[in-house]
Amino acid sequence: MEECAMASYTYTSDFTVTAASTNAINIAAYDNVYIAQGATISTTGSFSSSIRGDSHDRITVAGDIFSDYIGIYFASSDGGSRVTVNSTGGVAGGSYGIYAAGSFNTIVNAGAISAYWAVTSSGDNNSITNTGLIQGDSIAINLGGLSGQTNRIFNTGEIISTAYALSLGNASDTVINKGFIGGTMSLGAGNDVLDSHLGLLDGEVRGGTGNDSITGGALNDLLYGEDGNDTLDGGAGDDLLDGGVGTDSMTGGIGNDRYYVDTAADLIIEAVGGGKGDRLFASASYTLRSGIEVERMETTSASGTTSINLTGNDFAQTIFGNAGANVLKGGGGNDVLRGYGGKDTLVGGAGNDTFVFNTTLNATTNVDTISDFNAPADTIQIDNAVFLGLATGALAASAFKDLVVGTKDASDRILYNSNTGDLFFDRDGSATTYAPIKFGFLTGSPTITAADFFVI
Repeated sequence: MEECAMASYTYTSDFTVTAASTNAINIAAYDNVYIAQGATISTTGSFSSSIRGDSHDRITVAGDIFSDYIGIYFASSDGGSRVTVNSTGGVAGGSYGIYAAGSFNTIVNAGAISAYWAVTSSGDNNSITNTGLIQGDSIAINLGGLSGQTNRIFNTGEIISTAYALSLGNASDTVINKGFIGGTMSLGAGNDVLDSHLGLLDGEVRGGTGNDSITGGALNDLLYGEDGNDTLDGGAGDDLLDGGVGTDSMTGGIGNDRYYVDTAADLIIEAVGGGKGDRLFASASYTLRSGIEVERMETTSASGTTSINLTGNDFAQTIFGNAGANVLKGGGGNDVLRGYGGKDTLVGGAGNDTFVFNTTLNATTNVDTISDFNAPADTIQIDNAVFLGLATGALAASAFKDLVVGTKDASDRILYNSNTGDLFFDRDGSATTYAPIKFGFLTGSPTITAADFFVI
């Protein structure tokens, strides 16, 4: 074992310690250490460090450091140390690559740092600049920090893990990524910033608590704001944006994006032409703002019974309800409204709208109201998996009957009372084996014919 104290030391040859709980190099505060290219400092004993520092140390690695436990360890909570890993250098640990107990530490890596936990600090106000590789089997970068403090990560290289690429604590951290980060990114508490608009992310980003700002890159990003009033920007790619609890702002950018909203106050920003398969999933009633081009709106659970009301805008939307009593409004555009189960109210608005009936009929619990049916522009679409015996395509004229006019016969399947606006389905036309069952109601009892129906 070699002892050093408040001085500068250069290592040009291999140095190995095998004893348990014995460090290869111990240095005091304010010491400088240089590991030359071609030199390897290693420990193979349990609970040993290749270099055990104090505070305000300066360590430059152009060679290799390896330990079964910790590669480089700064034990003092005073912090202020700096590690520079050159492009020819590497730090590897069985448990930790670099572990800094204090704050205000700086790590600059152009080489490779790898371990179960590659870079760890329990303090705050740390700075990590990576142009090389930081790889963790469990966590690539694991930072603590107190509320109100910060840590900074700047990456143009690779930060990767099969589990957590980033696991951040209570500080308000800033991560600028112009390289690649692969693995789950947990930002923890604090008002964090992760900006990857010039980089690539492969893995979930989870904001944790705090008002976070998260910007993805060109890949298919998975951005979760979680608690707080978050700002999410997916950039290019087919992104998932879920603001979580709070009043959130979500921008999908180019690609077919998925938005999750849980309050009417959540803000969706989707430019015209940003994608042709954008979808919004709502766990609360939601109205899409004017000018936002989202093609599909639906509840987060089709089987849910909470009444969630969805309103489209001037573009064409397909809008899905759930098993509750929903109010679905298309607005402008040629909309498709699917109430699913429950006693829904369907409002097409302007445009040539389609009202879909495709769930099990029940005259008590599943009768939808179309409040503004406009023939011949609008269409009632019925599914022959439910409306048994009907051929697909335009409804045959012989299969439609206005009960107020003439006499009903055995070929009649879709029955309409033009006095009341009620719609019925008669499976066999006889009213003996199968009685007509009410499935819809048209407000205002408009005049309709078989031409207003289409069978799918």
